[in-house]
Amino acid sequence: MNDEVYIWPYKDYPEWSKQLAKNYSRKDIEKQLSKVWSDIPSAVKSHINAINKTSSMQSNSQARAQSGNVITGLGERKMALLNALEIYDHYPEKTMEGA
Repeated sequence: MNDEVYIWPYKDYPEWSKQLAKNYSRKDIEKQLSKVWSDIPSAVKSHINAINKTSSMQSNSQARAQSGNVITGLGERKMALLNALEIYDHYPEKTMEGA
């Protein structure tokens, strides 16, 4: 087993993450990430409630879809923010604070 940590080349990071690192301070990104983490439990609860109110494939499908999309969006935002923090760690010259 290799204990080396792989560092992604900067060009391989998603554009969204690059923009977050370029436009926000580390502190702002950490604050946004904390907010996302705190929003996840209520979004999951909302989605489960929408599923539980379902009696057929058709019933409550819009609420299920909408609540599922919220969870997906939070997950994507979380990953973008985590990637932006990695950029701060490995490519500080490409960040708002290092520019």
